[in-house]
Amino acid sequence: MSGLEIDKSQRSAIPKLFLWWPCIAFFGFFARRREIRKYRTVDHGNLGIVSRMNSMKMLLGRTIVVIARKDAAKPV
Repeated sequence: MSGLEIDKSQRSAIPKLFLWWPCIAFFGFFARRREIRKYRTVDHGNLGIVSRMNSMKMLLGRTIVVIARKDAAKPV
């Protein structure tokens, strides 16, 4: 189980986000694609979290909370 949550949205960041959103989306797409194809650091296990990193919710969040749980069945 894993996830990303925020505690509170920053309303003052909304105008800045709309100004910078095209650049964030454009470069984020190519960075994620490079990580998947070239470096192979993104797989099915973490693709959901990586995809949400540049979401509106995460970019407007005041504090980002990461929720993770180690699977007890899998050996280290």
